[in-house]
Amino acid sequence: MAWWRGLPLLAMSCRNICVRHRATRPTDGIRYAAGQKRCRICDIFITWMGPNRPCCNYRLRTRSRLMKYKIKTVRVAYVDMRSSN
Repeated sequence: MAWWRGLPLLAMSCRNICVRHRATRPTDGIRYAAGQKRCRICDIFITWMGPNRPCCNYRLRTRSRLMKYKIKTVRVAYVDMRSSN
């Protein structure tokens, strides 16, 4: 078992670097389809290439938790794929 499993989420230090990478809302409103990721600690969406946060290396959320938004994201990705061909 890893040493950090028993610690609360705020035990890792956040240096507010995520705020510098804050993303603007896309025109279609679907953030995950636009490639944005959500920082669960800072509670903001950021534009970042890696799977982890830039400030404390904590994992970013890349998919929605609600089924209706998951379906919406898949539909947008499918339409984008069809229109590019």
